Amino acid sequence: MTHSNTILALCGVAALTALGLILATTIPSAVFPEIQFNRAIIMADSGDLPPDQMLVAVTRPLEQAAYGAIGVRLVRSTTTRGSSEIDVDFSANSDPVQGFQLLNAALGEARSNLPADTVVDTRLLTTGTFPIIDMSLSSRDRSAAELTDIAQYDLLPSLHRIEGVYRAEIVGGKYREYVVRLDPGRMLQHKLSPQDIAGGLAKANVIESAGRVLDSHRMLLTVVTSDLHDADQLAALPIANVAGQPVYVCATLARLSWGFAKTMCVRPRSMGPRCWLAFRASRAAIPSSFRSRRIA
Repeated sequence: MTHSNTILALCGVAALTALGLILATTIPSAVFPEIQFNRAIIMADSGDLPPDQMLVAVTRPLEQAAYGAIGVRLVRSTTTRGSSEIDVDFSANSDPVQGFQLLNAALGEARSNLPADTVVDTRLLTTGTFPIIDMSLSSRDRSAAELTDIAQYDLLPSLHRIEGVYRAEIVGGKYREYVVRLDPGRMLQHKLSPQDIAGGLAKANVIESAGRVLDSHRMLLTVVTSDLHDADQLAALPIANVAGQPVYVCATLARLSWGFAKTMCVRPRSMGPRCWLAFRASRAAIPSSFRSRRIA
C-alpha cells in the first residue's frame, strides 16, 4: 500500500467516524420494531376466594368461553387465591386483532355467570403491553398513602397528556380505606349477614344524576350524592330496621378503623416510603421522546 492510499484510508475512517457520531445524536435511542403477538392474556380478580373455588367459579368458565372463540389454538391458566391469569394463543395464520375481538365477545357471555364483584381484564400482547420506563416517587416526610394520593390525583393526569404515553399506572401504591370489623354475635342477634351490611354500605355510597334544570336560559345538570367521606358518616349510617329501630354500623354491629388496601408489591425503605409509576408506550412511539419531557 502506497503512502497516498494510506492517507486516503485514514481520511475515509475519520469521515465515517464523524458521520457515526453525528448520526448517534439524531437517531432515536429506542428503535424497537412494532410486534403484535398471536397471544392474549385474561386477568380475573375476585376478592379473596380460595384457589379451589376460584378455579371452579372463575377460571373454568373463562377457559370454556375462550376455547369457544374462533381462532383460539391453546388456553393455559394459573389460579391463585382471588386471582386467575389465562394465556390464550391464537392460530399462526389468524389475525390477532380480529381474534382478540372475538375473544372479548365470547368472554362477555361468561361474565354474567361469574361471582359478584369479579373484575376481568383482557389484553392483546404487543410491544406496548409491557412497561418500558418506571418512575419512583419517594419522600422522608410523607407516608406511602400520601405519595399514592399525589401520584393518583396530581401526576397521572399530567403524565397521560405526554405524547407517546399509552398508559401510565401506579404500581405498589398504598390506598387508604376504612376497615369495618364485624361482630358475629351482634349480627346474629339482628339476623343480618355480611352481605347485608356490604350491600347497605354500597347503596348508601352513590352519586346519581337527577335530571336537568333550566335556569336563566341555562341548562344545568343536577346531581344527587350521598357518598361517604369520613368515619362520622359511616358511624351514623343505618343498615337495617329491626322492630322499627334503625341498626347502625359502628354503634351496633362493627368497629371502624383506618386501613390500607392489600398490595403484593414490596417497597424498599432505604429512602423512605415509595410509590412506583409504570409507563407503556403507544404504537410507533419513541420512548426517549417522552422520557425527557417536563411534567406540567
